[in-house]
Amino acid sequence: MKAKDKKMNSLLYVIVDTSGSMGVMGKIHIQKRLCRCINQIRLLSPEKYSALNIQFFRWGTTVTEIDVQNNKEDFLGPIEGSSDIFVLSDFLMGLSSTPAVLLLSDGYFSNPDALDFKKLIDKQYGFVLRAVAVGSDSNIRQLKKLSSGNRVNLAEDIVMAVDSVVFQGSGTVKPPKSINQILP
Repeated sequence: MKAKDKKMNSLLYVIVDTSGSMGVMGKIHIQKRLCRCINQIRLLSPEKYSALNIQFFRWGTTVTEIDVQNNKEDFLGPIEGSSDIFVLSDFLMGLSSTPAVLLLSDGYFSNPDALDFKKLIDKQYGFVLRAVAVGSDSNIRQLKKLSSGNRVNLAEDIVMAVDSVVFQGSGTVKPPKSINQILP
């Protein structure tokens, strides 16, 4: 089934981890570029993403909306403290809609009991959450505990991550069976 044949969730929340661990190894710069890429995804394929509404939030000790479209280099705000999984859970449970959620993080957050969070979000509220591992030291195991279907995308696969959460696919691409499927 092609992405255009799948039902699209027209609301995407991008939640950006702004804890202290994101301030090392250039992770914050990667996060900024990922946010800008996601923000411009409608230009990449207008017919595919024209109905997509994207909102960005920073996550640490609180969850607050951020403006990615401004030209300030510090649009993510201060990088400090720790990201609290319960703060994120409270934020998502308080929403009146059910967006697709893309979490940009290195997987180092204060509350390691992510399994309860995942059960609550997946089953009770029906969110589709996809984690994107940012940084070479990312805790993939911890991010899998948060992500729907235990799937985590790497930062370089950001477009695939957006597709997999917005179109609720697996995020995998099947190779063609023959050259005839590629060439006209």
